[in-house]
Amino acid sequence: RVVRRAPGERSYHIFYQLCSGASPLHRKKLLLRDANYYNYLKQSSCLRIDGVDDAKRFSSLLGALDIVQISGENQMELFSMLAVVLWLGNISFSVIDNENHVEVDSNEGLANAAKLLGCSVPQLVIALSTRKIQAGKENIVQRLTLTQAIDARDALAKSIYAHLFDWIVEQINHSLGTGRQRTRRSISILDIYGFESFNKNGFEQFCINYANERLQQHFNRHLFKLEQEEYLDDGIDWVSVEFVDNTDCLSLFEKKPLGLLSLLDEESTFPKATDLSFANKLKQHLSGNPGFKGEQDGAFKICHYAGEVSYDTTGFLEKNRDPLHTESIQLLFSCKSDLPKDFASVMIAYSQNKSSLSCHLLVDSQKQSVVNKFKAQLFKLMQQLENTSPHFIRCIQPNNKQRPRQFEHDLVLHQLKCCGVFEVVRISRAGYPTRMTHQQFAER
Repeated sequence: RVVRRAPGERSYHIFYQLCSGASPLHRKKLLLRDANYYNYLKQSSCLRIDGVDDAKRFSSLLGALDIVQISGENQMELFSMLAVVLWLGNISFSVIDNENHVEVDSNEGLANAAKLLGCSVPQLVIALSTRKIQAGKENIVQRLTLTQAIDARDALAKSIYAHLFDWIVEQINHSLGTGRQRTRRSISILDIYGFESFNKNGFEQFCINYANERLQQHFNRHLFKLEQEEYLDDGIDWVSVEFVDNTDCLSLFEKKPLGLLSLLDEESTFPKATDLSFANKLKQHLSGNPGFKGEQDGAFKICHYAGEVSYDTTGFLEKNRDPLHTESIQLLFSCKSDLPKDFASVMIAYSQNKSSLSCHLLVDSQKQSVVNKFKAQLFKLMQQLENTSPHFIRCIQPNNKQRPRQFEHDLVLHQLKCCGVFEVVRISRAGYPTRMTHQQFAER
């Protein structure tokens, strides 16, 4: 979402907060302009949210960063990298031959991105417009096509933002770690909106809804299966409460070798594959599955726990590959600023020889696709959740207009049905709404 969004959808709030709330000194140092000046922000024609003061929220953010003891110097580096992302989006390319090869336009975006990164303009140009290919013992420099150059620019912007996010989480965890070491206790909160279904759903909604299927199963297991098993163990005369099990939908995603994720990864490895060929492959292998429906023009439907969602495969393969090439990593290593160097080090941290950017190491680091990384992170999260004593808070959206005191009954009813809340209420009403051990009861 850093580089591409649907019309009417904002990017991450920090970009708008920075553009609106930065002090004159910050603006000068970061070469900042208003949000409507940046291609990455203005593309979706949504720069403001009613009732939200971005400048005021930026001021609150600065206070929060001070509280978690992120130094002024580190804050400046953080904002500098955000400004780099914005300026990268303003870099443009010109086609120079019949084969669609490009050169980078010499403009403000190029100059400012290079200055904030701490690299030279020629270094940034090489990273965004060329690729080294090994032919035998020789390295051949190949110019990129327009599509390849745009992908290289966007991949660099996304990578900087992703590593910046990880870096800030690490800083906050380090700051909070002192308290945890003293008490040896912590409470973790997983905040997730739930299933997404828009007029047009793409790769992002595909991943989000897959995560929600896993989380829904965790919710179902604790509030339906385990609860009812406990009642039966206690010898209560119990009539089982029926609920929708989403195991089949998860199998549709995760089954090997013919699940959605495996088929997406397989198609992503073919250089000549297209989003349409991916859609056709899904139809070919999954048309017999009741939870899947292939549609026209590269679309498909999945019957999720919360209902049917239609996905447009446009951009699926490119987003799943999301390659950051050797040239971009070398560029980050060559920067004078500390953060880009740190990001590059993280990218090849598994390498024994960190001083050498050998080709096979970088190729290996890029083998894992986005859905594979996402799945691995999701399974790690589920493992953490299974080792805890969970409590669930279901937030219900009262209206779609972000307005106070407006209650749309149909919308609320739909959410209650999709979340399985009614079944939970039935179980609690028929069983133990509250619970304590005999020991706790005696003490009280």
